This record gives sequence, C-alpha cells and structure tokens, in this order.
Amino acid sequence: MSGHALAAVVTMVMIALLVGLALAARRRRKPQLPRLVDIDPQALRERLEGDLELSARWPASREAPGVRVSSGWLPERPVRAYRSDVVLEGSLQEVVRFLADDQIARLGDWNREFRHGEISPLSDSPRHRSWLARVSYATPPIMRNREYLYYLSAEHVRDDQVLIAYWSVEDDRAPWPGHHRAILYPTVHRCTRVEADRTRVEHILVNDLGGAVPVGVQNHLFRGAFLTANLRDSQAQQRLFPAR
Repeated sequence: MSGHALAAVVTMVMIALLVGLALAARRRRKPQLPRLVDIDPQALRERLEGDLELSARWPASREAPGVRVSSGWLPERPVRAYRSDVVLEGSLQEVVRFLADDQIARLGDWNREFRHGEISPLSDSPRHRSWLARVSYATPPIMRNREYLYYLSAEHVRDDQVLIAYWSVEDDRAPWPGHHRAILYPTVHRCTRVEADRTRVEHILVNDLGGAVPVGVQNHLFRGAFLTANLRDSQAQQRLFPAR
C-alpha cells in the first residue's frame, strides 16, 4: 500500500472513530444534578461517609511511599470512582485551608491539568463553610477542555476531622468558550488529624468527562490514566507538605 493510500485509510478510520464517539455521546443519559438551592449538606455528608466506608475495601491499584490509590464502583454513579489515601505533614487547619479555602489559588500547585478557576463564597460559620466553584482543566487536543461548576463545602464533623464535599450543580450559564461542562458526582476529601502536624487525607473522585467520550471508554480504557493522575496528584501534595 502506498503512503498516500495508507494516509487516506488512517484518515477514514479517524473520521469513523470521531463520528462513532459523537453518536455515542448523544446516547448518554443526562444526569440529574441538583440546583444549588436544593443541596442538603447533611444528606450529602452522610452519603459521602458511606462512600468512604465502602471504598476503604477496594484493593490497591497503584502504590508509592505514603500513597495508596484504588478504584471501584459506588451506588448511583455511572462512572468508575477513584480513591487515594495519603498522610500530609501539615496541621488539620493547614491542609483544609489548602484543599478547600484556597482551592482555586493552590490547585495548579498539585494538578498539572488545571488551567484557571473562580470561586464565590456561599456561607461561612465556625463549623461549616461553602462556595460555588468553577474550574477549567486542559484535556488532550482531540477533546475540548473540561469545565466543572460545583458546590464546595468544608464541614467540621468532629474536632479532629473535616469533610470537604464537592457536587456539580445544575446552572443556566453556558460553559466557557472552548470547553465542555463535565460532571463531578459527589466527591470528597476527608481530612483527619493524626498528630499536631500530620493529617490523613482520604479522597474519592467521581467525574464524568462527558462530551464525545463514551462512558465505557472512560470506565475501562482511561482507567490506567486516572489511576496514574491520582497517584501523581497525591505525590505532588506530599512535596508541598514536607516533613518538618
């Protein structure tokens, strides 16, 4: 086969693949997301605590010094969930501020796909704070970049523990130009004091890339990439909290 003929075949295969992805994306069921005013913080906390208990049984898929990453399935989520466990050398207050209060300002320090974001405060009390966050992530060139619009909260469930909750919300505003709005299903960072300057972080990520990415492709072909990304993020967080 000549070079021109081979190039034509490759082009046709790529076009067929893209058309197939587009058709598959059309068949996706639109998720039922809450509007911001309908979120029940207590119900969300209880749901996430159940997810943390269930995911603690998953076998490790990736491990590195001080980091463990696993994946599995959670109720009422159509996409695979990923869990990472790490201990950071910082106080509970420092780690919660890093992951929640300063999330948009610090995301680029530990997540290399982060592009930009914005955050607006919703509530502020000694035991519970919440925000509306909007974040952009870069994706491979074949896909549009992803944008997430989500409710974010930090709740002191015990004196030595804070639950940071995330959940995409239904909203009328259009995505940023060049972006597809992806879905963040109930997601969590649970931060627990181990010692005065050591904090355990249990993280569950459940996100649906949507767009032209079929659910099956994300759940199976992208599994390794998600595991690697979660491991890399946890290791980056470790470097930001070195031993004192």
